[in-house]
Amino acid sequence: MYKFQYFISIILLIFTIVIMVSEAQMEQRAELIGHNWAAYSIDISPDGTTVATASLDKTIRLWDATTGEELHVLEGHAKGIESVAFSKNEKFLVSGDQEGTIMVWDLMTNKSIKTINEHKWVVRDLEFNRKGSVLASSDWSWQETVMLWNTDTWDRIHGLESGKVDDSAFSSDDTLLASGSLDDGFVRVWNTETGELLHTLETGMENVYAVVFSKYDHTIIAGGPEGIQLWDAENGEKLDTLPDQENSNDVRCFALNPDGRLLASGTEDGMVFLWDLETKDIIENMQVGFGRIHGLQFSTDGTTLVVAPNQNKSIVFDVTPLGNVGFSVTPKDKVSVLWGGLKRK
Repeated sequence: MYKFQYFISIILLIFTIVIMVSEAQMEQRAELIGHNWAAYSIDISPDGTTVATASLDKTIRLWDATTGEELHVLEGHAKGIESVAFSKNEKFLVSGDQEGTIMVWDLMTNKSIKTINEHKWVVRDLEFNRKGSVLASSDWSWQETVMLWNTDTWDRIHGLESGKVDDSAFSSDDTLLASGSLDDGFVRVWNTETGELLHTLETGMENVYAVVFSKYDHTIIAGGPEGIQLWDAENGEKLDTLPDQENSNDVRCFALNPDGRLLASGTEDGMVFLWDLETKDIIENMQVGFGRIHGLQFSTDGTTLVVAPNQNKSIVFDVTPLGNVGFSVTPKDKVSVLWGGLKRK
């Protein structure tokens, strides 16, 4: 009996790692240099090993997340690329460009395997739901500007009329989608199963550039030129506004750490802020560039943040999250997770 309990304890140790930390910090790890233009979108593979950057130079570049080494260049788009995302199973990558084309890339061969041409203009955002079964694509055109796709068949599930959309996000239970509009400053909340519009949140901002759901409930975090707001997606009521500190307004993008407490925001003037969502305080800030921050992305273990400033390089940071972060790993990843820090010393 005791041997069995010991065996179970070892298995749990292998599959669940807890990082013991006390405060958030950012330290530069690597620079990703190779594009001829700024990266307008970035993503990190679910296993945390690879960064994808998409640029107006019409290329997608894949990088080693630890060393910054360029691994592959994907070419095929006729126009500049403004959105990119890894699938949850890491089998493919999707990208969207300025003429409304979405391409699906096989990551085993680095070849395009599917082209979707149903958007009328710039595809600004691509988001997979938590299960990876649905892709949301959002554009800058008119009428059905947000589309939901079945990732097994690539059939369209819904077309949603949401205005000119810069960002969208799924709730943690995949039941809701929030889309932020540049036309009217509204955030629209949709039922992902039926495509029904549930709420229209009037933020009072001229534009909504960034939206993300809280990890644990249906709270929407919305960002724009007038700062950051929190909304209850269940009843459509405004909950709070994060205080303007150290010129933290004029938000252009978000990333939420997997611990659900740490929010990264990027601004129009090249600043990145880390927020403690419990205390609503800024606990770290850094000048990363001298123009707009186009994209932010945390790794699934919360220890890596990639930033895309308005220059022809992206920057990888080591991040110490807030509190204790628990995350699951597969046996093949456990060595790199436990000892990967030694490689970077």
